[in-house]
Amino acid sequence: MAALIVIGLILVLGLMFALTRSKTGVGRGTGTSIKRGRSSHYNIDGRPKKSYDSAEHAALAARRLQARGQGPMNAYQCRDCGKFHLGHG
Repeated sequence: MAALIVIGLILVLGLMFALTRSKTGVGRGTGTSIKRGRSSHYNIDGRPKKSYDSAEHAALAARRLQARGQGPMNAYQCRDCGKFHLGHG
């Protein structure tokens, strides 16, 4: 019985951590890129970044990419265009 409680607590804490991480945008920061500078609308390979009209759509896309093995992704609102983009978290 105690083992089930411990497992339940671990699952709840893990979920809380994951939800907090995605909402706070842990990573390099809002719309920054070490190589390309702030507010670049292009990926490292030169292709334009995909824009999302809402945080919800961007977060869903981030979760889908993570599920396909793209690593930790987070959504952020662009200071230039006001839309949402994805970045590696």
